Amino acid sequence: MQIFFHICLGILIIALQTGASVCIPAIARPCDLMIPFAIYLALYRAPDEGLPVLVVSGVFMDSLSSGPFGVFLISYLSLFFVFKKITRWVHIHYAVLFFIVSFLGLLFENAICWISALFSGPLVFRPGKGLAILAVQAVWLIFTLPFLFMLFEKYFRINDRFVSGKSLFTIRD
Repeated sequence: MQIFFHICLGILIIALQTGASVCIPAIARPCDLMIPFAIYLALYRAPDEGLPVLVVSGVFMDSLSSGPFGVFLISYLSLFFVFKKITRWVHIHYAVLFFIVSFLGLLFENAICWISALFSGPLVFRPGKGLAILAVQAVWLIFTLPFLFMLFEKYFRINDRFVSGKSLFTIRD
């Protein structure tokens, strides 16, 4: 039951992202909003919750993108596995860790996309434009991460209450 709600949230994030990206010029498009979601699942949720969600979301995102199939799936699963055990070795406040790891995730996904573009042909990949897009995505990430973190915290808190059978409407949150 819980995984179904997480998958719905992942598909909602992808739908919002693809719907909003049509209105924004290519150079000013925001980063992949699934990166913070994958990072949040890796850092703060159990593996049996995160893996199915990221597999379904990755396949869904790959089917919508025009790039090579599997790029987003590999990105999300790689981010999940790389950062799943990081809380054992790094002891930073959990919100700060989320911010740092999300930026690393942005760099990692862009590296995977650049590598796939390099194999697609010499005319597809232009390093100057790629760095400009990465800079714009980093700025978007700076402004959207606090809101996404609060949204994920609230969503998972409500979802955990729902699954455990506790009241969803309490005075203290």
